[in-house]
Amino acid sequence: MRWVVFLIGLEIVAISINFFYVPINVAAGGTTVFPMIFKKYFYIDPAIGLLAVDMIVIFMNIFVDGWNTFLAAFSQVVTVVMMNYTETGFDKKYQVRVMSNDHLEEIRDLLQKEYQGLTIYNVVGGYSEDRWGF
Repeated sequence: MRWVVFLIGLEIVAISINFFYVPINVAAGGTTVFPMIFKKYFYIDPAIGLLAVDMIVIFMNIFVDGWNTFLAAFSQVVTVVMMNYTETGFDKKYQVRVMSNDHLEEIRDLLQKEYQGLTIYNVVGGYSEDRWGF
């Protein structure tokens, strides 16, 4: 029962942090400031930046609290996973793009046989203005 309460608490933390990060793009203070700086200058996902900063703080705490800090490290990893799911949703979809100038018909035939979704893009070159179908 403790683990359920523990996970619910971590989800509440993840959602509350995402209320600041996602819609209005601000930090709540404390260790949440550094991930916003990492996002602005190094294009690092705020959840990963928060994990990195908090892990540094947690591992410095080993000298004070001993090896019990690994539970805090585990909770941070779970919080980051929950932040990612809260931000992007639980129904993840993936897109694969295949580009070819020479084998377009072969790729199209293969994908139409094997998969349900297929989209062909018509591309215009930025400099040469040549038209290509992908």
